[in-house]
Amino acid sequence: MGLLDKFKENLALSIYGMTKSEALKKNICIQCKKSPTFTTEMGRREYPISGLCEPCFDEICKEDE
Repeated sequence: MGLLDKFKENLALSIYGMTKSEALKKNICIQCKKSPTFTTEMGRREYPISGLCEPCFDEICKEDE
C-alpha cells in the first residue's frame, strides 16, 4: 500500500471510525453504516471507490442552493 493509500485509509478511519476497506469487507456504507443502497448505475459504481452508498454520496456532494 502506497503512502497516498495509507493517508486515505487513516483519514477515513479518523472521520468515519473505519477504513474504506473495512466498510467494503462488511458490505456497509462507511458513513451511515447500513447496507449500501443505489438508485443508479453511477451510484453502484461509486461504492467501491468511496465506500459510500448513493444517498450518503449525494448528500456529501450536493450543491448549496
